[in-house]
Amino acid sequence: MEKIRIAVVGFGFMGITHTMNILKNPSLELVAIVDKNSENIKKNISEQVGNFSTGGISEKEITNIKIYSSLEDCIVEEKLDACVIAVHTDFHYKLTTLALNSGINVLLEKPFCLDISEGEELIELASNKNLLLMVAHVVRFMPAYQQLKNWIDSGQFGKLNFLSMTRFSGVPAWGQWIEK
Repeated sequence: MEKIRIAVVGFGFMGITHTMNILKNPSLELVAIVDKNSENIKKNISEQVGNFSTGGISEKEITNIKIYSSLEDCIVEEKLDACVIAVHTDFHYKLTTLALNSGINVLLEKPFCLDISEGEELIELASNKNLLLMVAHVVRFMPAYQQLKNWIDSGQFGKLNFLSMTRFSGVPAWGQWIEK
């Protein structure tokens, strides 16, 4: 079976997390990492990025992975099947549009877009090009939420009339949340 050729765009906390998962998946081949500041790649491997560790990547694991400072250059040089876009939300629309227009499937980190019309445009573009576009809303894949969905779908406890949910987490002390 031919592996899916994929690039990770943005090598911060979530980019590293996606990179680790790609490296563990035998169906995927990480062919490139894109970060506007290539120094982030070495720095973020040696330091914990984010407010908790999701594991680590050794420099050796990505020694043969090509590094690009722009998605445009990566697309020109690499034959990508897909990319993970894990950059500041302000760049989601532009980079996702570029990838989709280049025939590349996209996993886009949340939040999707800050402008609803941009999100709708990306959905339409992906549909028109018959490409996958997925926002990385991971909660729905967690076992507890899948079980809740099964109960609702089966009606095991009767018809659901109302559901209110809150996910508790601390305020991040890192990343774009603290930028002014």
